[in-house]
Parts: sequence; structure tokens; C-alpha cells
Amino acid sequence: MSDTKDKAVETAASIMMFYYLGRIDAKDPAANVEALVEQEVARLTDADKKQLLASCSAQVQRRGKELSGGGT
Repeated sequence: MSDTKDKAVETAASIMMFYYLGRIDAKDPAANVEALVEQEVARLTDADKKQLLASCSAQVQRRGKELSGGGT
């Protein structure tokens, strides 16, 4: 998603990034996020990445609906 030229994809990626950075920071403010990301990327297959993108997108959408009063 980081190399996209599609503004909608870019916006969605930014929202997900801020959502998950907030979660990581809340759990461990001293976490070295860059190192953690590099470690995970090194072990993920393309199939893993697609599955994570789908599940993370679904979670962010669900939470967004909950926050806006559109779902539980």
C-alpha cells in the first residue's frame, strides 16, 4: 500500500497506520516500531500480507463504525 498512487488506498493506509500505531503505543510506549515492522516483514509471505491487509482493514472499518455510532 505504501507505493500506491490511488488516493483512496493511500488514505485507508494512513488511517490503518495511525490506528495500529496508537494501539502499539498504548501497549508499549517504548516499542521500537521500525524494528518490529522490519522483523515481521522479513517473515511474512505474500499470502500472509494479503490476509493481514484484509483482516486489519476489516478491524479498522468495524472500529470506525462503532466510533461513529454505526455498529457494535
